[in-house]
Amino acid sequence: AIHLNPDYIRSRFNLGTIYEKGDKLDSAREEYLAVIRSDPDYIQAYYKLGYVYEQENKLDMALNAYKEAMRRNREDRKLEMHIRALEDQYNKPQ
Repeated sequence: AIHLNPDYIRSRFNLGTIYEKGDKLDSAREEYLAVIRSDPDYIQAYYKLGYVYEQENKLDMALNAYKEAMRRNREDRKLEMHIRALEDQYNKPQ
């Protein structure tokens, strides 16, 4: 089996954060998705991916990313509250 170097995954995550801070959301999204493909249990990547989707006003995709993070870390009450708030916002009549 091929084992990915954790430093490589962390570097991709950090690169995504740099892109995000530079408002290069497409690039940030791609880095976070690459991290998730490499390590599906890298919870922070789901948080960051959800944030990017929120910034892009893709609330359904943001919710999916946040719910995946929540599935992997059920103790995160702050995230749970954020999901509820987003669901309320998403389900509001336009």
